[in-house]
Amino acid sequence: MNFLALLWISISLGMDCLAVSISTGLCHCSLAKRKIFGMAFSFGLFQGGMTLLGSLIGNVAQNSFSSISIYIACAILVLLGLRMLYNALFSDPEETSFANVSIRRLIVLSFATSIDAFAVGISLAIIKTPIIKAALIIGLTSFIMSILGAIIGCYSGKKLKSRIPEVLGGLILIFIGIKMLF
Repeated sequence: MNFLALLWISISLGMDCLAVSISTGLCHCSLAKRKIFGMAFSFGLFQGGMTLLGSLIGNVAQNSFSSISIYIACAILVLLGLRMLYNALFSDPEETSFANVSIRRLIVLSFATSIDAFAVGISLAIIKTPIIKAALIIGLTSFIMSILGAIIGCYSGKKLKSRIPEVLGGLILIFIGIKMLF
């Protein structure tokens, strides 16, 4: 597989990271640079790591995982989106500050956005693509897209200054989750 094809795959995998980062930036307008970097690092690491894991599993698990992976990712994103909507509508704004967002939530988001990278890893192994190169490109692309998304979301969130950003963020996650089904 040539570099350009691999880059397009990387960009398509990174779109979920971009959208979740925009959503997070919208909800938490004052993200510190180290938190943006940490989120982007987590997303990039999971995207690249799941690509590697998928390639290691290869043909053996291809049929069983590919049939349910979309439903798992969809459920996680929709549930997280619904939780964001609930928090936006029914909780104290101080409770939803980024300082209170747990590492566990970041890992769940990272996992949810990288399930498709697992399936791509299986496919790349089948067509004998150099997997280390592919995983690095996928991880780096997701990292960059996550930073851009957080910056876009933070900038937009500062302009809106209400609960609207968190509602939009929740709706974005729900939309991404539902979009996975079609």
